[in-house]
Amino acid sequence: MEHGLTLTFGTDGSCLRNPDGPTGWAYICDNGNYAYGGRASGTNQIGELMAILTVLRDHPHQPLEIQSDSAYAIGCSSTWKPGWQRAGYVRKTGPIANLDIIREIHQLLDGRGAPVRFVKVKAHLRDESVHPLNVRADELAGRGARGAQAARGDVLEAGHWPLAGSPTAHPPTPTTVLRPPVEPGPPSRAVLRPGAEPARPEAQFLF
Repeated sequence: MEHGLTLTFGTDGSCLRNPDGPTGWAYICDNGNYAYGGRASGTNQIGELMAILTVLRDHPHQPLEIQSDSAYAIGCSSTWKPGWQRAGYVRKTGPIANLDIIREIHQLLDGRGAPVRFVKVKAHLRDESVHPLNVRADELAGRGARGAQAARGDVLEAGHWPLAGSPTAHPPTPTTVLRPPVEPGPPSRAVLRPGAEPARPEAQFLF
């Protein structure tokens, strides 16, 4: 079945004081659409997983490429998924952390009719010529965490950032909120820089 062109997303998570500090997550698509959220308490791993979960929630029908700098989040979403499901999410080494988020990711993947590919990229880059979507997602995830810290609660925002070279390029403005991962609180504001097209990924996981 034809589902259209693949959408490519950069995702990232942030925690201002790991663990149990203000936590944010974000994605930005190669078409310029972005969303970020935050909550008052969490971990870096929760932020990374929430970024992937939010992409899957908001884009249930399109083929996706999800770029993440978290080997943990990619492992939870793809590599370890078959074994955990066969074992009923029971491990001899102990409980699986963040299982509620992980199980929802798996449910959304299992219910999809379009493919999802996970791509591992380098972390903490500032050069937008390498992995521009990851650089922008990192900035937005930090804004989500700081917004949650300021609000002392949940925040969520979505908007659009024009692609580099667009004649309408200007600072992004928030639009409608996509399906929220949490109950939204007072919104924060995001300002990103237009970047170049994504570079070739380092490693790929086809799911």
